[in-house]
Amino acid sequence: MRLSVFCVIAMCIALPIAAGAVTRDDLSEDAKKFVPETAATIVRMKNGQEHEGTLVADTLEAVSLRISSNGAITVSSFPKEQVASVSSKDIMPGFARRLLERFTLEGTKPDKAEYKLAISLFDEFLSHGKDSADGAAISARRKAFKQEMDKLEENANKIDARVLSQASDAMNQYDADTTAIKAMLQQFPGIDQPAYAGDAEARAKYKSAFERRQIVLTKMPEVIKGSVTGHLSKKAFAKAAQELDLFVKMWVNIVIPEEARRRGADPKTVAKEMNFGFIVELQKNFMRKYLDAGNGQGELPSSYRMPKDMVLIPGGYFLMGRDGAVFGDFDFPLRIVYVEPFLIDRFEVRNKDYNEFASRVKRTADYSNEHPTAPALKDHTSQGSRNPLLAGDDLPVTGVDWLDAYAYAKAKGKRLPTEAEWEKAARGMKLRKYPWGTDEPVKVVVNSADGRAFLAAEMNRQNPPAQQEKSLLEKVGLKDAPPPPPASLPRATWPAMELLPSEAIAAQKAGKFQSGGVAAVSPYKLFHMGGNAAEWVSDWYDPVYYTLSPMHNPKGPESGTIHVYRGGSYLSPASELLTTWRGTSAGGPTATGCSAGGEPMIGFRCVKDLGEVRP
Repeated sequence: MRLSVFCVIAMCIALPIAAGAVTRDDLSEDAKKFVPETAATIVRMKNGQEHEGTLVADTLEAVSLRISSNGAITVSSFPKEQVASVSSKDIMPGFARRLLERFTLEGTKPDKAEYKLAISLFDEFLSHGKDSADGAAISARRKAFKQEMDKLEENANKIDARVLSQASDAMNQYDADTTAIKAMLQQFPGIDQPAYAGDAEARAKYKSAFERRQIVLTKMPEVIKGSVTGHLSKKAFAKAAQELDLFVKMWVNIVIPEEARRRGADPKTVAKEMNFGFIVELQKNFMRKYLDAGNGQGELPSSYRMPKDMVLIPGGYFLMGRDGAVFGDFDFPLRIVYVEPFLIDRFEVRNKDYNEFASRVKRTADYSNEHPTAPALKDHTSQGSRNPLLAGDDLPVTGVDWLDAYAYAKAKGKRLPTEAEWEKAARGMKLRKYPWGTDEPVKVVVNSADGRAFLAAEMNRQNPPAQQEKSLLEKVGLKDAPPPPPASLPRATWPAMELLPSEAIAAQKAGKFQSGGVAAVSPYKLFHMGGNAAEWVSDWYDPVYYTLSPMHNPKGPESGTIHVYRGGSYLSPASELLTTWRGTSAGGPTATGCSAGGEPMIGFRCVKDLGEVRP
């Protein structure tokens, strides 16, 4: 009997899908990126009204939808006797629209990998929806992309001695000789030593490969420079970027380690003796040409509705990593990275919003947004909420772990930014040292140890503390009067949506303080990208990931044991406020979003893909 009841209930809550309808699960992983994770359900009423949202329940009595409107999420129930039909929203029109927006031949032409991806996705759409209203447009776009890719492949076979072939040949020759040398070293131990008396033919081959490789190594910088310059003169930025990316990775992963092995030296020592600045200057010149050509700009299409308090970060190339970093540093090497456009929160997530989420999870037992590795019945209460100085509604949430941040972002229909996205948003296109520029924190109103000291001193300068009334001994000069106590600022966070602490805001309103100088905002006017609350990103941490990461949309290592946080906090020294600094949650309090001393310090902000923004 119980089994029968269970079956009836399961049938009642099952989402009705028309036979043959395409669902997100039918698509490849690449295609799913163009379709929202949660399929929308449409409830059509008998009076002609339609309601769209996420299905919560479909029972014999009513249909319930979770509906998002103007940033608020509500659950609405519709009596079954008033409902005409319940169906899944067709994902194909949205899929087609996003494909046509994403893959276009206007402006800079895609590279070969981009052509292949576009054609593959067009084919996937046509396999499901060839006869749909968008089938003709997708077919036409596929044809155009195929023609352009064929031209690209044809042109690639035409050797340009000054541009691509010399650089590629040089790198391929070096790589091939290195592989051959490693094989001979393994097969003929000691073959690299002058006293080697073994196989003479093998020794001759080794010597030839070694000498050829050294000649290639000597000529390669000049060849690469000429090749990249040729690409840039034709505004072939994708080719130039790809070549620079390969050059950097070859130098860092092959040339430096090989030279260190040959000499029996520390790779760091070898790297210091090499002119890596030459490679850095090549990349900086690439960015100058890229920006001069008008790239790196972008606006959200007018038909799209910008979510509240979010900012568009244009897609394109930028330089990631620290200028001046050396081999072995966790932000080495400086390299070219490409990210797709995305939206990011202007402000750090506030206690008010986060506490509502945590309370809702606890009240409803809705754990549907948890990360797969989250413990059962996870308590999302922040550590900062237990400290009165950090618990105010408008202060950024602090003392949350990575799983807390992940669940909140997903519940809001967003996600955590990747390291690359966070750094692009913090530094912009021109290698900002700090989010606000080059001024050191001792001269900027920023919530860090140095910034608070600067602000307190400025408040005292503009409004000196009142002199206390002197005692009788002080009046007659028998005792020195103590200096008036200076204003001080607590070791705490500032409001997420303000650039000043409450004490300075109050003084400003009273006409006793005027803030000026450098505004501590990023190039895209994002608040508190440095200081205040440190911010979780989505990436696992690997100290050498930068040397191997893909150039396009790097998402961090596939697995790991600790996650990365960025931006520094109200507790941080200046070095942690750098746009390139990478904090790690190496166990202990930091993994829970607190400092080594147990002070809540890590929060987060969220991002959203353009494909998830409703037009």
